[in-house]
Amino acid sequence: NRAIPMGMKDTFVPRFSLEGRVFDGELAEVRVRGGYVFERSPFPAQRGLTNFVDNDRHTIVVGGEVTFDRLEPLIRGSVDLAFHFFYAHLPERLHEKISLVDPVGDLVSRGHQLGFGTQLTVSFR
Repeated sequence: NRAIPMGMKDTFVPRFSLEGRVFDGELAEVRVRGGYVFERSPFPAQRGLTNFVDNDRHTIVVGGEVTFDRLEPLIRGSVDLAFHFFYAHLPERLHEKISLVDPVGDLVSRGHQLGFGTQLTVSFR
């Protein structure tokens, strides 16, 4: 048995983002952020024996953070609550097999990905 080369190649991944403070009040500060990422798949179209199916990916991210830093006498420090949401679109990609008797055959890959998360940070002085 010998390894089949995957044919992967390096990719350049551009990322763009913005962040701004939208509120700076007596008790809290609020920041929002957003961004975009384009990730080209490092895998070539799967035409031979392998089936490493992967797609390019366009991702949009939005999020924010609320910081409470005037909490004395409760605590001497700050509390940050951050959150984010992302949506990724994986455009359609056709993988046409060279062999007519390939057990998998031609295939199309595409999709959508959703994700979200939160983070709570407590800092003490």
